[in-house]
Amino acid sequence: MKLHDLDALTTLSQELFENNSSFRQLEIVNCPSLSSFPGGLFTKLQDLHIEDCRNLKSLSIPNNLHFDLILLRKMTFKDCPNLEFFPVKGLPTPNLQSLLITNCNNLMPQKEWGLHRMVSLTCFEIEGGCSNLELFPEEGLLPNTLTSLRISRLPHLKFIGQGLHHLTLLGKLEINCCEKLELMPEEGLPASLFYLHIQNWSLLADPCQKDGTKKSPEVIIMYTDLFIIASNDSVALAQRRFRRLLMENHSLNPVTMIDDK
Repeated sequence: MKLHDLDALTTLSQELFENNSSFRQLEIVNCPSLSSFPGGLFTKLQDLHIEDCRNLKSLSIPNNLHFDLILLRKMTFKDCPNLEFFPVKGLPTPNLQSLLITNCNNLMPQKEWGLHRMVSLTCFEIEGGCSNLELFPEEGLLPNTLTSLRISRLPHLKFIGQGLHHLTLLGKLEINCCEKLELMPEEGLPASLFYLHIQNWSLLADPCQKDGTKKSPEVIIMYTDLFIIASNDSVALAQRRFRRLLMENHSLNPVTMIDDK
């Protein structure tokens, strides 16, 4: 089911879905008056996508229906700047596999969400918003079942936290446009990584641009093949810097870098 461009929609009532409560997908886009999402109505839901609902503030789950979204596999929240409240007892989604959050400034990942208890969660992405977030992920935030993690456009992120180290199944890590990032975790990156993509990282920036600005390369590392691809005018410079940084933060040492321009 798709609900698009409904300016007057303020709530999702039981009457509205009386004959359609068993659908598996729900997409809500550009419903500016919607203020809450009553999860108790959708017992068969598998895929929930909420986008551009600027007045949405909370997800409300009745206590007696704490696991009513047991079939839910994927949740996406995009451009919901006022969304800040998840259920007190955590997300009622024990079988969730993918959680994507984009441009939801008040939706700060925290342990109370109960992500660490979601033994089926394999993919987590956070992009934009979170203007006060300086460290991610904190220890114990994410489950060790995670295989893919994407962190993008967090303007004040400075530190990759200790919560990364225990992700023993993590194979893919992307860090994009977090220009204030200063440090990788002291314990190093997970040994399970086979793909690492870093874009616009100031520590790899070339300080010798003619216009006086720094140019940050794009670095892609395929650990299984010890292979690096970098988009930068100064590939050798980025290679030396990244090797040094990686040796400080990881046991693997890439041996090849190619300019893909």
